Order: sequence, then C-alpha cells, then structure tokens
Amino acid sequence: FVETLAIADEVVLAPIFEARKEAKYSVSSEMLAETIVKKTGKNARAFASYEQIAEYLRGNTGMGDLIITMGAGAINTVAEVLVDKT
Repeated sequence: FVETLAIADEVVLAPIFEARKEAKYSVSSEMLAETIVKKTGKNARAFASYEQIAEYLRGNTGMGDLIITMGAGAINTVAEVLVDKT
C-alpha cells in the first residue's frame, strides 16, 4: 500500500479495523503513515476518528483540492461531516 498511497500529495488515514477476528498480520494506520513518510518523504497522517479527519481536511484544503475517501466501514462519514459544516 505504501507506494500506491504515496502517489497522492498527502495521505490522511482513518483507523484500520480487522476484517477477521484473528488477523495474520497486524498493522495500524499510524504504522502505515510512518512508513509512507519514511520511505517516500510524502505527508501522511493517521487520525483516531472520522470527525478528526473531517476537521483536519476542513482546515487544510481549499478550492481546487480533490479529496478522495475510500475504505471499508463508514468512511463516507468524512464526506458527510464536511458537507454538513461547510
């Protein structure tokens, strides 16, 4: 994922939830963000909640910026919070 995510100008990560009760590998969004920064020099941040992500994006994006939300779970919450408070 590191190389693919690093294509973006900045990567903002939500918490990673395991799809199974027992995961073969353990990775967190914090670990992934650290690896992106170390290996690529790109900006990458991990947040604990969708609301925190929306607040960060609201304060750090502007006209002409493209925000893509993707993932499993309720990641669409980020877009909903941004639209409700803009």
